[in-house]
Amino acid sequence: ERLSIGPRNQLRFCCSNFASAMPEGGLDFPLDKDGKRPTTTVNQGAFTAAVKAHSKEAHEAVANEKKWRFGYVKHVVRQTQLAATSEETALGIARDGLDYLHSTMDFSRDGTSMPLKEAMNKYREVSFSTFEVKGSKASGPKDLEVPYSGRTLRGEELKAQAEAWVRRGVIELDTGAALCRV
Repeated sequence: ERLSIGPRNQLRFCCSNFASAMPEGGLDFPLDKDGKRPTTTVNQGAFTAAVKAHSKEAHEAVANEKKWRFGYVKHVVRQTQLAATSEETALGIARDGLDYLHSTMDFSRDGTSMPLKEAMNKYREVSFSTFEVKGSKASGPKDLEVPYSGRTLRGEELKAQAEAWVRRGVIELDTGAALCRV
């Protein structure tokens, strides 16, 4: 699965079943040595780059975090504390993190892939557009339904599963709360 932004700023989420039917192009996470596009290493790398010039201690802590998926929160707090020390530090952290992402993220168009930073210099035309999608079928179920492990969760069963996911750290607290509200 992947999330990408297409050449006309269209946000799309491509499940593996549909990926071949969708045109290639847009913004993507970089390929790793196994040909996959993991998000965790890029996320941790952005935080590492963001604090490197501003705190040796914070930089080393982020770089040495072994379980980023479950340990990132303390680094977000530390980065926020650093940014709050001065306007210069806040802007530096933001600049350094964005520089990392611009150099790391892949952009592709017309079968050519390049770092986002290069694409931002190459593609300068502005092409904004809007469109409306009208469905032709009747509205679906009123309750949120989430397919999970061969069954469809809804109502109280979905709430119970969302709470279990939050307790296990599978999803964030705000995501669990949103699932319970819908």
